[in-house]
Amino acid sequence: MSLEAFVADPVGTWIYLGTSVLWCASPRLAGSTSWGAPDATQTQRVLEGFAALWAPSVDPPVDLVLDARGLTYIDGGAMNVLVDWCRGHLRDLRGRIGCQFGVIQEGLNGYTLSGILPILGETHSFQVVYDVSGAFRSVLGEGGDALCQEVTETVAQVMGGAAVLQQLRELLGRDCASPTLSSVARSMALSPRTLQRQLSLSQTSFAAELRDVRFRKAQELLLGREDKLHAVAATVGLGETALRNLFRVRLGCTPQDFRKRARGGGSTG
Repeated sequence: MSLEAFVADPVGTWIYLGTSVLWCASPRLAGSTSWGAPDATQTQRVLEGFAALWAPSVDPPVDLVLDARGLTYIDGGAMNVLVDWCRGHLRDLRGRIGCQFGVIQEGLNGYTLSGILPILGETHSFQVVYDVSGAFRSVLGEGGDALCQEVTETVAQVMGGAAVLQQLRELLGRDCASPTLSSVARSMALSPRTLQRQLSLSQTSFAAELRDVRFRKAQELLLGREDKLHAVAATVGLGETALRNLFRVRLGCTPQDFRKRARGGGSTG
């Protein structure tokens, strides 16, 4: 699912956004689970996902369960983005959010996050808790345990898929000329079907990742060496026509034009 599709109609769906999973269980209950060390760009993308709270299918007031126990580092730039976004949406948040449950771990990261809303002045109702199951039960009663387990299992699957994606990118980075789905899956001790399924959790595919790696490698070669176009194409496992098409789709220009522009009008080689 694309971010745009999730924002337009989030109820009953979830989306993976790099270091977070955003979900919307019903018109009045949504939330997120975040981990790692999101930077400003990643944080901005997650906040764009929260525009789903304004979707026609979402019926305020909406309760939120925001699980931040997995965060390992609080980036200063990310904090600035988050605080600025909250300040700019205070009036809307007061009108749309019933109660927000922020789930944290004890320690500096948790204490830092729990202090964001109080410094903004009058906001929507919120509670800071340590027990994620308790947060779900506060919203749904006994039914909260089932939803908590479902969200937890979804996040675990997504994080597993993210690890597989990282391994795939490392392998393709070392050799993008001739890999196949079967050969790469074998190197990762997975079946091709399992690899594709794991990649789908990260909303990508083997073909898309191979295309990205080839494009980036071709850019490096065009800028770093004087190889002719056919040599660059062969190095990344493409024909000249396929390489030209890839650059036209990605950049709207030919590989030769890319090299010339990047070098300030020098020789295209």
